[in-house]
Amino acid sequence: MKFYRVGQSPHGGSMWYDKDGNFVELYNNTEFDFIDKSKIPAMPFCNETAGFLSVCDNIDDIYLWWNKDYYHALEALGFRVWVYEGVTAKWYDKFKHHLIPVGTEPSDSFKLTDLL
Repeated sequence: MKFYRVGQSPHGGSMWYDKDGNFVELYNNTEFDFIDKSKIPAMPFCNETAGFLSVCDNIDDIYLWWNKDYYHALEALGFRVWVYEGVTAKWYDKFKHHLIPVGTEPSDSFKLTDLL
C-alpha cells in the first residue's frame, strides 16, 4: 500500500511539527501568510501522535489538506509530496488519517505542482 504526505523533509517537517517532531505550528510564521489558516485542518498537539508522521493512503486526499492555490508557494518553501511504500501504518480516527513512524524512509517524492 502507498501512503503520501506533504512536508519539507521525508522524516518530518510540516505545518504543525518541525523535522525533530517538536510542535511548532509553523503555519503561523509570516512566510506562510499566503495561507488562509481558517481552511486548513486544526492539528493541536497530541501525545498519541508523537513520533509519527501523518499520511494519507489516497493521493486525492491531499486536496483535503492542501489547497491547490498554495502549491507553488509551498514548493518554493521546500515542500514536496513524499511517497512511502511497504510500511505499516495505523489509522488515527481523531484526525481521520494514517500515521507512520518518524524516520520511515520514502520510496519516492515529487513536486506538488505535478498534481496540478
